[in-house]
Amino acid sequence: MRSAIRAAPLLLWLFAQAISAQVRLVGRVIDDNKVAVFGAQLALSPAVATPNSSQLSTLETLSDPTGAFSFEVASPGEYRLSAQKQGYFGSGVHSIDLLPGENAAAVVLSPLREIHESIDVTYSPPMIDFERTSVDQSITGNDIVSVPYPSTHSLRNALRILPGAVVQDAAGDIHFNGGAVNQTLWTLDGFTINDPLTGRFDTQLSVEAAQSVTLSSGRYSAEFGKGSAGVLAIETKMGSDVFRHSATNFVPGLETRKGSFTLGQWRPRVNLSGPIARGRAWFFNSMDARYTQNIVEELPAGEDRTSVLQVGNLFRTQINVTSSNILSAGFLASILNAPRSGLGALDPVETTVDRRARQYFFHIKDQIYIRSGALVEIGYARNRTFGREIPQDDGFYIFTPHGRRGNYFVDAQRWGDRDQALVNAIFPSFGAAGTHQLKVGADLDRVAYRQQVQRTGFERRRLDGTTRRKVVFAGSGRFQRSNFEASGYIQDTWKPAERLVLNLGIRHDWDSIVRKTNLSPRFAFSWSPVGLDHTKFSGGYAVLYDATTLQTMTRHLDQYSLSTLFDREGRIQHGPGLTLFTGDERDRNAPRYGNWSLGAEQRLPGDFFARASYLRKQGRDGFTFFNTLETDEAALAGSAPDFGATSLDAIFSLRNLRRDKFDSFEFMVRKSFRKQAFLMMSYTRSRARSNAALDISIDTPVTILNNVGPLPWDSPNRLVSWGRVPLSKKYSLDYMLEWRSGFPFSVEDDEGRLVGPVNSRRLPDFFELNVSIERRLRFGGHRWALRVSAVNLTDSRNPTAVNNNSSS
Repeated sequence: MRSAIRAAPLLLWLFAQAISAQVRLVGRVIDDNKVAVFGAQLALSPAVATPNSSQLSTLETLSDPTGAFSFEVASPGEYRLSAQKQGYFGSGVHSIDLLPGENAAAVVLSPLREIHESIDVTYSPPMIDFERTSVDQSITGNDIVSVPYPSTHSLRNALRILPGAVVQDAAGDIHFNGGAVNQTLWTLDGFTINDPLTGRFDTQLSVEAAQSVTLSSGRYSAEFGKGSAGVLAIETKMGSDVFRHSATNFVPGLETRKGSFTLGQWRPRVNLSGPIARGRAWFFNSMDARYTQNIVEELPAGEDRTSVLQVGNLFRTQINVTSSNILSAGFLASILNAPRSGLGALDPVETTVDRRARQYFFHIKDQIYIRSGALVEIGYARNRTFGREIPQDDGFYIFTPHGRRGNYFVDAQRWGDRDQALVNAIFPSFGAAGTHQLKVGADLDRVAYRQQVQRTGFERRRLDGTTRRKVVFAGSGRFQRSNFEASGYIQDTWKPAERLVLNLGIRHDWDSIVRKTNLSPRFAFSWSPVGLDHTKFSGGYAVLYDATTLQTMTRHLDQYSLSTLFDREGRIQHGPGLTLFTGDERDRNAPRYGNWSLGAEQRLPGDFFARASYLRKQGRDGFTFFNTLETDEAALAGSAPDFGATSLDAIFSLRNLRRDKFDSFEFMVRKSFRKQAFLMMSYTRSRARSNAALDISIDTPVTILNNVGPLPWDSPNRLVSWGRVPLSKKYSLDYMLEWRSGFPFSVEDDEGRLVGPVNSRRLPDFFELNVSIERRLRFGGHRWALRVSAVNLTDSRNPTAVNNNSSS
């Protein structure tokens, strides 16, 4: 006992010496405006090699959501610190002397600007994000502006350059991981931007306003829900202490069409940014206008063209109230006027619709950094949309084997609203069997919809011109509906060992329509085996729920249809038959998806980066309309005459009967060169099937009996590649190549019934090669860039529509 007491001072002295010998580097990564940069990759290495083997390896880490990072090394000395993040200039390599104890450092990353401002900046070699457990596909604002693709003014079109299971359908909508557009959570600067009614992404946003776009698939933080197909996060730019202005496509384009010159496309974009108060407040404004004149070669002069005029403007501002309190706000406005929308070779002027749309989106967020290392953010957003569809007249819409005739049958006004309030809190890291960092938050939404719709009717005619089927609509198309949503989550990033990171989280969602609390457990890991310093394995499982879409949940409040069949002599064979939608919302479940994912990443010699990933997504309890005529006919037959019908054709009831299945395997390789040259290539094999392949609605002019088959955007094979090659200090070459399987389609007869299985045919494969050459120069005190692009260089037809009438 006495010997132990005598030894205690010696043990305390040795312990104190051990503590003093520890060397720790802590710091934060911020941007030019002192905002934390999350997910920056930092590397720390000794400036001079020593015999100590532990000093020879490079330490790597990621900045947390507050921008904080830390390193622990065995001994003091001179080290080299570097940081990089996609969408930012690299910090370069800085020498830093580390002393015993704790050392502090601040790293500033500047957002990427236009390529002609930064052509001499050398990119750092790519590093693997060993601490990131999610599967993310990211593109920068520079990629969006530089890579050549059709309609380069459209941010939605730019999403085609994302690798993986990403396809754009004939309507221009983007589908991720086999999901419908409304199964993706779209966010703008952290707030939901999905259309309040449809869940689609219809926002007009300038491509030059985007700082970065990131798609998270399969597994991601419990912070995000209401999107089984993924999360598409758009981060916009902010000004700095330097005034900047730019203008793109300000000269209208002339085209030669049908032997004469015409104004084809004019898509001017103007950007202005700078300080409001230097070092404290900044602004960014981006205006985007689009005038497009489309000419259909197959139609006669005077009836062969239509135009689209759309104007959008984004204004953002940031005010650093104090060094630890940052306030940001933004306002987005978009107006669309598209007369004769839908004009085509099979759709003459009389069948078109004049479309008008407006959107106003406002958001404000306050971020408060606490000295302990915590971060609290509070935000509010308001989204308002309006859509108008005006037919050319009130005649009947006519389907023939040779195309459409008459006037479109829907005259509509639609209003959508969303109010969103959110709060998130990130706590300082703490130790318990490793290190932990907790993030918690809540999200409250009010979504509302109102419509005034009036439908006339349509006819389906045979090849000889006689009417086979006539459909008219009755009932009121006026109604309104709202939904309240409440969500909360807790997420733990746990690092039990140096090469192992676990993300454990749980989320709950509730809304006033489904009225059930849905729990979403999340698990993901990232592991780098000992001895494989350039290899990472990751995987996880997540339960995800889709948002309750008001467009689906209000279908039973809309009009109903009466269908009559005629023989070739014009005599009634059947009807009028009633088709009715019902929507009993009792005992409903939210659509539920279980996502399994695995991945491997490898840094190869020569600064090549390769990734292979697998995703399986299985959905159940999806909403679909099921024809319950056999069970409900006896109960409703007596009331059929009250609807002006003599019989019942279909009673579609909203049920949780939808089942979806999606599998994909992707292999991607990327190579970075000096001076912003790079190459990316990705191949994806996938399959998307459902027992509700086609959406059934009152506006669907086809009769579906068996709805099992591939989804309309199913594309089993997709290869995409793009890159940039600087030819000199003044010239650069960019390219984009995309090949994918053609989309499936169904065949129907002159009565509107499907012939054979749903989506049993396919369009030809899609292939597109685009190349552009850019010349940069200085003139009149400004930087200029002149670009010449060749789109669809191989002149592939790439059909997106087909006359699918079996009598054609």
